[in-house]
Amino acid sequence: MYVEIVNTGKYTLLNGLDYAEVWEDIVKKNGEATGNKSYGQFLDLSIKKLKYLNEYSIVRALLVKLTIREDADDIRELNKRGYKIDVTDYKQTIENAFRKCNNLSTKIGTTVATLNKLTDSKDNISFDTLLAELSSSLGFVVNEDITLARYNEYNKVILKKKSNGRDNRR
Repeated sequence: MYVEIVNTGKYTLLNGLDYAEVWEDIVKKNGEATGNKSYGQFLDLSIKKLKYLNEYSIVRALLVKLTIREDADDIRELNKRGYKIDVTDYKQTIENAFRKCNNLSTKIGTTVATLNKLTDSKDNISFDTLLAELSSSLGFVVNEDITLARYNEYNKVILKKKSNGRDNRR
């Protein structure tokens, strides 16, 4: 069904499905078909960032609670997560756990910076610019209702022209 939607542009074939989920799947499959894996990388990094944020929030909250009062359940949870709290050296192990937790914020920052590099890429251009460049490379005006499948085929033609040395416009 997705191939049919890509080939025809008839999104009505979705019949009440979750459009965001379906679109995500279409973009992912298009990336696989064209060899552009940036969407997969973006998705993986986004999930990684959310996992770090989740871990940071939970651990930080438990540690703050433990600075107020000692709680065996919270200590067990932190130990399970790799934050060793020793009740015989309580203050020092809490401080060590805070330092370890702060390392997550560094990982979050690094992941966000990488995500920003992906999204702030100079390769991101407007749809109108993309159509103008496509039309210029092909030598005719491409309609704005172009399907993704046709766009991919036009790109193949352009790449073939460039590899044969016939694109002298640039």
